[in-house]
Amino acid sequence: MMDIVKNLTKNCYKSRFKTLSNIIAFVVVMLLLATPAKSQNTQLRSTRIYGTLGTAFIYTNFTGNIEQEFMQRQDKFFTSISLRIGAGYWSSWSNESYNFIGTVNWLSGTNNHHLELGTGIAYSPAYDESLGFLPAAQIGYRYQKPGGVLLFRAGIGVPEAIYVSLGVCF
Repeated sequence: MMDIVKNLTKNCYKSRFKTLSNIIAFVVVMLLLATPAKSQNTQLRSTRIYGTLGTAFIYTNFTGNIEQEFMQRQDKFFTSISLRIGAGYWSSWSNESYNFIGTVNWLSGTNNHHLELGTGIAYSPAYDESLGFLPAAQIGYRYQKPGGVLLFRAGIGVPEAIYVSLGVCF
């Protein structure tokens, strides 16, 4: 009987992972095919790819991210709004698994230095108490020169913990 339950549980996780993988693949393709916002010297480049390393002592999270800006307004406090999706791996002393993150990000500032806020959702099959889903959020600093190709992020978030990121913009 226990073998049947284990197999059903394993198949359920495989099915969830496959469905979620297909959704993320679709979103990545849509982000890459989307018409980027106009890129001028006074505007940030609209497509960003970066890696994130987050830690909180016994917890570590590695995530690869792609972010697509869909709105840029120089006359507002938050000058850029973008959609980010990421996938990666996390581990702690007693557990480890893969995870997926999707957030909406807001950036303030018009020069090189930006306040970054983000909210969204994270999924990992190891988050058993919540059917695999948890809220995702971050607040941090971002260095991204208008028209430049380098991106640096640092801050605190869930599930990334205390994080740093490095990436490129195009």
